[in-house]
Amino acid sequence: NGRRIANEARVVERVRAHLARAWPTHSILHQKLQELSFADEVRLMRRASVFISLFGSALHNCHWMRPGAIVIEIRGAMKNDFSDYR
Repeated sequence: NGRRIANEARVVERVRAHLARAWPTHSILHQKLQELSFADEVRLMRRASVFISLFGSALHNCHWMRPGAIVIEIRGAMKNDFSDYR
């Protein structure tokens, strides 16, 4: 879809390190939802307590989350934009 984040693996590791300090009981899973079946997407979202995603259609998956779950939306990575989070 043209959206991407430079150094995505590094961003994941930095978020994982930060959240390990903030919420030590949580584990972080980096998953590309387009690689899952619909049933697996729904199952994953039902289990998630925090969902971090680029702005866009993937955010529709928060519909399946439990009440009280947290959604973090990353903006600025729309088509032809290039976000570099260091």
